[in-house]
Amino acid sequence: MLIHCHFCRQVSVFVASALLAVVLNSPLYGQIDGSYDSMQEEMEMGYSGESRQSASTSIFSSMNLAPLMAASIPAMEDKRPPLRKQSDEAFLDGRMATALELFFGNLVIEPEKASEQLNSVKYSAMLKRPVWQVRWGVSLAVRGDDTGDRGTITEGSGGNSRNSGFRGDEFDTGEFGMNEGGPMGGGNTAAANLDQTAEAELEDALGLVAEVIAEQFSLRFSRGDFGLALSSIAPPAAVIDPPRDDSSDAMEQEMDDSMEQERMERERMEQERMEMEMERSMASGSEFGGPRAAEMDVVPPLDETPTIDPGLEPFPMWKPGIVYLGSVSSAEATTKGKARDIDFILHFDVILKEGREGAIQNISRCRMIRVADGKTIGLSKPSDSFEVQRPGTVARDYVNEQVANLFAIIDRQMVLSAMPKLSPEIAKRRIASLFSGSKADRLKALAEIRLYQSQQLISDEDVEKAFHIIGGADGMRLLYGTEEDQIATVHEWVTEALTIEE
Repeated sequence: MLIHCHFCRQVSVFVASALLAVVLNSPLYGQIDGSYDSMQEEMEMGYSGESRQSASTSIFSSMNLAPLMAASIPAMEDKRPPLRKQSDEAFLDGRMATALELFFGNLVIEPEKASEQLNSVKYSAMLKRPVWQVRWGVSLAVRGDDTGDRGTITEGSGGNSRNSGFRGDEFDTGEFGMNEGGPMGGGNTAAANLDQTAEAELEDALGLVAEVIAEQFSLRFSRGDFGLALSSIAPPAAVIDPPRDDSSDAMEQEMDDSMEQERMERERMEQERMEMEMERSMASGSEFGGPRAAEMDVVPPLDETPTIDPGLEPFPMWKPGIVYLGSVSSAEATTKGKARDIDFILHFDVILKEGREGAIQNISRCRMIRVADGKTIGLSKPSDSFEVQRPGTVARDYVNEQVANLFAIIDRQMVLSAMPKLSPEIAKRRIASLFSGSKADRLKALAEIRLYQSQQLISDEDVEKAFHIIGGADGMRLLYGTEEDQIATVHEWVTEALTIEE
């Protein structure tokens, strides 16, 4: 705010100086100066308001304001590194996989300039590894009597139309902005190309259920619950507290205090457990270095600058931070997600039944699936389009209640913590375990290596060996090439990552 005010004062001084210069250099200035006495006499005689306005208009209409109008304030320079800017733009264009790959590429080639982003890494106990952003997908399976009318729950489905919870207009499907001052924010507002087909399919099959799930997910993504990479580009969803009974405040405060103490104790125990788990998981793998580190090849410059084809993006973005895997079974969605490095899937199962007088009963549930092993981690209560019609039921409140247990599990299981402090030996063994990763994981692996380098857990020589083992001549180009060659190599690797076969 201080910087902004200082800038405004500078602009004001600049404008005032320019205006003064124009006035002093104008032939009219002499006339004004020479006729001051006569003007004062006329004013003393009493100008009407209309006359004063006419005189003022005459004076300023004869002044040459071109020099003042030509002077412009320099545009604010975009100081983001090229790959960081490309990453943000890809995200705002609805290309989640491309955005994350470019984010990692920026950490790899410019770790000093990207130190804030590099050290924003968290540890996921669920994934048992460091994360900058958990990757999410959503899928849909509809079964039963699909006659065209799917009988979805809407705002007007309940017996009471009072709105509560989230505002439906807080997260428009057509655009979202960049927060100012966030941990990773760029401070700009831009349109986002969210996929309208995904929105239409989920809305058609789920109605208000899809909207509520989107709001709950978007809130957590934007506040960084799943990682800080790209999260600040999307604004947080505003929450409207539902009406409450003030007489229960004291009792609830007492319960809140007790629960807070229990939460802090659980977090302490969980942190200790995660540190032990981190050491165990990172201790696997061979010792870093050794004969696998071959002699460094001479790295020729690239003749061309590869570019990333937007059409290679594997899945469209439904909402910021979550991509749409399609209308498929949970098994097929898991297979797709595993091939594309998705970590978790929110899978909707919808059953349609023909009820009384031909009305369609829509029963939906949402499952959270861990892609690595296909295990269901959490399951919502069923949202039933017949049940919501009971007198006095508020549709949005009902749906929020039905999915509350799922997000309680997400909040409990998906909590990210600070990276445990590693010893140099554990860091080297962790790096050695990255050598067997696929080409699709190369940039993420090198970003993690840069993290340990920034923490002074490995030497520059170790970094050089690791880059060569993982990337060969390309790895050396990422370390020592020109900026143009580094960016071109990142683009080449991103293209390869996006074109892997499922």
